[in-house]
Amino acid sequence: MAHEVFISHSSQDKTIADAVCAALENSAIRCWIAPRDVQPGRSFAGEITRAIQRSKVMVLIFSAHSNTSEQVLREVQLAANSHLHILQFRIEDVIPNDDLEYYLSTPHWLDALTPPLENHLQRLGKSIKGLLEISTEEPETGVMSPHASPVESRTAKRDQDRVTAAKDITVPVQSNQTTRSQIAIPPVAPAPPGRITSKTKRALWITATAFFLGIAIVAFLLFRRAPTQTASSSSPATVTEKPPLPEPTGNPPPSADVLFSDSFRRADTNQWGVGQGDMAFGGRARFFYLPIFGGANPTGAVTQAGALENNGRDFGGVQFATSLAERGANLGQDLNIRCDLLVPTNAAGDVTQAGPYFRSRAAAAGDGIFGGTSAGYWVALYGTGEVKVRVMNGRPDDPFVATSGTPRSFDTQRFHTLEIAASGSTLQVSLDGYLLTFEQNGQLVTTVDIPPFWDGPPAVGANDGTAGLCFGAENNRGKIGGQRAKNLVVTTFHPLAALPVQHNQSVSSPSSPAAPIRISFVPQLKIKPETSLREAGLKVRSATGPLSITNATPNMVVGHGRAAVMIMEGGPMTSIEFDLDRSARKIFLERIGTSQGASVPTWRLEALDKSGQVLDSFGEEHGLPADARTVELRGQGIVTVRLSTDNRFGTGTWATWSCLPISELGWEE
Repeated sequence: MAHEVFISHSSQDKTIADAVCAALENSAIRCWIAPRDVQPGRSFAGEITRAIQRSKVMVLIFSAHSNTSEQVLREVQLAANSHLHILQFRIEDVIPNDDLEYYLSTPHWLDALTPPLENHLQRLGKSIKGLLEISTEEPETGVMSPHASPVESRTAKRDQDRVTAAKDITVPVQSNQTTRSQIAIPPVAPAPPGRITSKTKRALWITATAFFLGIAIVAFLLFRRAPTQTASSSSPATVTEKPPLPEPTGNPPPSADVLFSDSFRRADTNQWGVGQGDMAFGGRARFFYLPIFGGANPTGAVTQAGALENNGRDFGGVQFATSLAERGANLGQDLNIRCDLLVPTNAAGDVTQAGPYFRSRAAAAGDGIFGGTSAGYWVALYGTGEVKVRVMNGRPDDPFVATSGTPRSFDTQRFHTLEIAASGSTLQVSLDGYLLTFEQNGQLVTTVDIPPFWDGPPAVGANDGTAGLCFGAENNRGKIGGQRAKNLVVTTFHPLAALPVQHNQSVSSPSSPAAPIRISFVPQLKIKPETSLREAGLKVRSATGPLSITNATPNMVVGHGRAAVMIMEGGPMTSIEFDLDRSARKIFLERIGTSQGASVPTWRLEALDKSGQVLDSFGEEHGLPADARTVELRGQGIVTVRLSTDNRFGTGTWATWSCLPISELGWEE
């Protein structure tokens, strides 16, 4: 969305400049201010020049600092040459230096020397609106260039009547009674006619020469056409190569109606201080970021080094809200969400996920967004480059409704631009400017079906039209974080069908095989074990007793970083079987160690193929192991895991626990 006002200031007056910007934008006056609005990767000088040329009014935060700033002087020169209204917002009683005096002798001013600043900001907003009305009604005039009228001294300017208001200017002023805290708007007059100088003549000659040269070039190109039909037919055909992936950008399509946006380029904050969106790419209203996940002490997300970052090594994220004291806001059903995402991996093969979600329930701070009474879809970019569409409730056994393939290569060290376009029961997704192809129900599609599974029967969730960003920790909770997001843009719906199509294939180069994917279940308090197991690709086939997750007790020795264990209630003999999402080649289990005389029962872990044949097994007799231990089973085509325990020892002596407490269970493809 185009801006109207350019704010010029010294970096030492940034606090006041930011306050001015916020006040004007709260009055629906779109501003451009550095460094907030400087596009990453572009020339700072070029960005400043373009921003001034596209503005209608310049607000100069005038102080002793800006009075001696070369950068401010250059900006004022550009504004004058571009015929902008230049309004001085004077925060210090300083006489402009000779260079600035040349350009500031005719513009408008507003003194803000006395506190509180808020009173002056209100008048500033009214004054800007009056100047914008002038620009709209008389687009040819604008503020006079310094060359259009003689320079008057600042002393003379103070002694004369400071206000002569045009009849159609809506800013209230009183002639001959203007105080230093009021706005003075001199009438805008056309520049007086003058002689044609030698400089003007040279400009005319250059223009004429360029015009005739352009005609000559066009004529030359018209006569120099492609080879005619007499050319050899054996000429090689033109080969069209696939264009490279475009660089990520936060700018929405021109036709889109921006709801809100945020670059996240601001000071570092905690999960409660992320604040409101900076509207760097336009928008109707500012939104807060309600921290989600984590319960009474929400995990949420933080701002770190100019981006929104996952606050920890678990699920985190935010929901868009009008206030941190309220639940998430309704953004509607049909919309686009676009942002730049960074999804790191680590040497152990742990993969992170990040992406937008939509059509969810209105969450409170600390709420989760999966299961319960939630609804909606999460579109997650994985550190492998794969994108998955996950329904957040109503399909617990198979929440992933569509998946893209894994690209041949994916750079986890840079941001990638993901955009979703949801309309009705359909969804399109683009990555780095390419429309993705998904596998859904055995078919390759570029438009994914997204039915409301949460409506049942039975109905389990509520679609309140909320949306946000989610950072995922599927299969690696507590192991890795660091997901980041920036350049967020939320718009009304517009399709992505015009983008070139990207077909991802799961291909590994023979010279550099992909690292094995390691997926594990780590018990987490306040989360049902069945839910965490499903997230790790482990579905409970049968169990002799109910499962539960509890804090590790003082007589348990667990691995580094562990705090909870999963146990199963039952008699002296227990058994549980898990089916894997897909076949594996390795199973691993971490059993606890013991202290204070505690003991574990006799136990055995088995890996089975689809025919039920045991491919590998491992077990231990009843004992008092001092340390936690990870055991592994191997085999091709493992699809089922069985864990059995026997708590009968000797003549009636039982182990401390009737089953084997587990602190991690996982598998590798």
